[in-house]
Amino acid sequence: MARIITGTLYAPFFNEIDTDIFSFENAIYNNQTDQTGSGAYDLKTGFILYIQATDPNIGIPVVGVFNRYKLIDLTIIDSITINGTIVWDEINPRYDSPTHGSYCIIAEPTPNLKLGMMPSNSVYPELNVGADIAAVVDAERNILDVLVTNRLLNINIPAGTNQILPELTIDVLAYSGEIIEYQMKDLVSGSTRAGHLYITTDGAVASITDHYADTSTVVNDIQWDANVVSGNVEVSYTTTTDKKMHASIKKFPIFS
Repeated sequence: MARIITGTLYAPFFNEIDTDIFSFENAIYNNQTDQTGSGAYDLKTGFILYIQATDPNIGIPVVGVFNRYKLIDLTIIDSITINGTIVWDEINPRYDSPTHGSYCIIAEPTPNLKLGMMPSNSVYPELNVGADIAAVVDAERNILDVLVTNRLLNINIPAGTNQILPELTIDVLAYSGEIIEYQMKDLVSGSTRAGHLYITTDGAVASITDHYADTSTVVNDIQWDANVVSGNVEVSYTTTTDKKMHASIKKFPIFS
């Protein structure tokens, strides 16, 4: 089995070229466990970087805080030097900025959860204190987020037109779609319905389909819609009677 590619990258400067997107030039790559001897030529877009945070208000690095970014563009200068572009790759909105002139972790992501393998501060003493621990904590957060996306929700569905269900909202920068397995009850007639909602998005448009079985046509007056609004897929419904829904949600990450 191939050795997972991981190491450090020294970037002299990060230039913000768009919201949450930064470029860098002449960054120096170091991999102490290089299996192929190819150095930077083994790097690819999609690799994960953990970069020390700088507080934008005071311009000082935040001790022990490292943020996750994804490499989305790469130019290899030679076996140790690269230019590249990175994008914010965490669930929460970005507050801090990447620290100029710092050593960061660069790692090949795992195939499914897209976790980066964390090198040790002892192997790479040039890393600032806490870099490896911060990267481990970030990986744990990603694992927990995947587990949370497969959770059971109890959702109230009051009668209304084009009502948005925030519980079903999808961040298009993180997810390409979701499947919602549900059991629904009409609170007026008592009839029930079980089904699956399939939602997919390419980031610009969204589509939703409902497949179900029911005990009465009374419960079937609910209609679904999905639209991309300000970077999120908003799922809305229209129904004439109050309903309750138990739902299990499975979200799918974007394609890297």
